[in-house]
Amino acid sequence: MPIFDRRHFLASGAALSSLPFTSSFSFAEGSNSQVTNSKRTGTSKEGAVATVHPLASRAAIEAFRRGGNAIDAAAAASIMLTVVDGFNSGIGGGCLAMLRTADGKILALDGREKAPALAKPEMFYRKGKPDPKLSQVGPLAAGVPGLLAALDRLTSSHGKLTLANGFAGAAEVASQGFVLDENYVRRLRLVAKSLKRFPPSAEILLDSGGSPWQPGHKLVQKDLGKTLTNLADKGVEWFYHGEFADVTGRFLSEQGGVMQASDFAEYNTVLREPINSEYRGNRVYGFPPPSSGGIHIAQMLGMLSGFDVREIFNKSSAAGRHLLLEVMKRAMADRAYWLGDSDFAKVPRGLLDRSYLRERAVDIKLDQTSKIDSHGQPPRADID
Repeated sequence: MPIFDRRHFLASGAALSSLPFTSSFSFAEGSNSQVTNSKRTGTSKEGAVATVHPLASRAAIEAFRRGGNAIDAAAAASIMLTVVDGFNSGIGGGCLAMLRTADGKILALDGREKAPALAKPEMFYRKGKPDPKLSQVGPLAAGVPGLLAALDRLTSSHGKLTLANGFAGAAEVASQGFVLDENYVRRLRLVAKSLKRFPPSAEILLDSGGSPWQPGHKLVQKDLGKTLTNLADKGVEWFYHGEFADVTGRFLSEQGGVMQASDFAEYNTVLREPINSEYRGNRVYGFPPPSSGGIHIAQMLGMLSGFDVREIFNKSSAAGRHLLLEVMKRAMADRAYWLGDSDFAKVPRGLLDRSYLRERAVDIKLDQTSKIDSHGQPPRADID
């Protein structure tokens, strides 16, 4: 979800790339442009917004118009996505945010979910064998949410507005409803069977016959609206240290989970050192572990630096795409083996060593595919 103005830039992580379109809206001071499905793009010298839903883009634009900056706009869009893009976004999830401050500093804020204090690997075992479903669906799958803590830290440190207006606007949409499009309904169809296991959710997201709503249905989420209204009135403190944490902790315990109110109270975001690499004279920044994206992109660019990519594409787009796929295969093999949460696993710094990346790419042939049997062995892997 990239949003920028002249002073700030923020790219906030969510699984937005899985969706088939991006709603992009730019604005000019005092403009009266409307955010509609028929007009998805515009231009301006003042700033730009790109999200996966027009209502989230409009929330960002309205934050700009209230005097906010890119940080405030991104926060407003993220909160609205809780309502209109619950498959990928939400106050019950986490956030990774890359930020360029007005004075040029690059920051990486880790607001990902965290495991409850009582969580243990054994809780995902049944009859001595791991049961992956327990970590994917149900009370044991829940992590302590980090999105709101991250948005609160971002706006209080670098924004101009409070989160109250964003919460209030999203609460209105949740309570009054918004019209479902084909993309939303398609995602509902994929999870309808699972939703039936949870009657309160099914009552909202499925019709009386247990089928997904059809495009054009107005989806109303009154409970979510009440939660967002409380956040607008009482702030993020209510979520982590107040009634919400208490009620959620009790509910999850009753359902067989281990999360408690104290897990909410002890949650904290973490500033991490961005991945800083170079590609053909350009400085490239990416998010560090626990995200794999920063290292992943830096590795691929490092391998591509040994090729005349422009010339290869000019001669043959097929050869160019083949080159990208070969690079991706090698980076993915390293990602699958070496990358993880650096708070708990060692991630070798040598993964970005230039000599190592040249070695990984040395057997790439533009007229032949290669089979990647295993990961590489970066230098000093046993040390750092």
